[in-house]
Amino acid sequence: MHAIGDGAVKRTIDSYLEAIEANGDRDHRHTITHVCAITDEDIQRMADNDIIASLQFLWMYGDPLYELEVSYIGKERAAAMYPVKKMHEAGVHITGASDTPVTPYVVTDELEIGITRNSPFEGEEETDMTRWPAQALAPYQKMEIYTKNSAYQNFMEDMVGTIEVGKKADIVVLDKNLLDIDHMEINESKVLYTVSDGRIVYKG
Repeated sequence: MHAIGDGAVKRTIDSYLEAIEANGDRDHRHTITHVCAITDEDIQRMADNDIIASLQFLWMYGDPLYELEVSYIGKERAAAMYPVKKMHEAGVHITGASDTPVTPYVVTDELEIGITRNSPFEGEEETDMTRWPAQALAPYQKMEIYTKNSAYQNFMEDMVGTIEVGKKADIVVLDKNLLDIDHMEINESKVLYTVSDGRIVYKG
């Protein structure tokens, strides 16, 4: 379910909790997409009940959409729409998504924004377009969101998401180590190889 606004998020969690109660211990992996303006209380309810947050990191800097949000709900509330670090620290299972075709799906852009909370785009990187930078995540945390965590959300953790014996060799090889480079260079990295089930299907 998609939920934007604290009231929408609260009612979605309420609905999922009713479904969980009705279905017992079934492995549900209920997911909320967007999860905008979630309260601290509902962050804890998501964590306690294993409700997954599918987030759009491309939206988490001061882009034109942010300015529109400011005009509707004020700067303070608009700036506080995405408390990702709070969610992570509370134990919410977070995954990354684009909401395509609404916004493009370029993982390196989303990785950089989640770490810097600023624009990754040329001509804007040196401008302060940050949005609640205290809620930024570390590079390794972001990598997990787009690999291991997303595999879990899709009931595929036994097949993909981590590099282990017995799993499919679905791997992207980049020209930079994203854990070591300047955070503002992440989206400048290039794909050298894409490997699907052990076969090289793309060479950069």
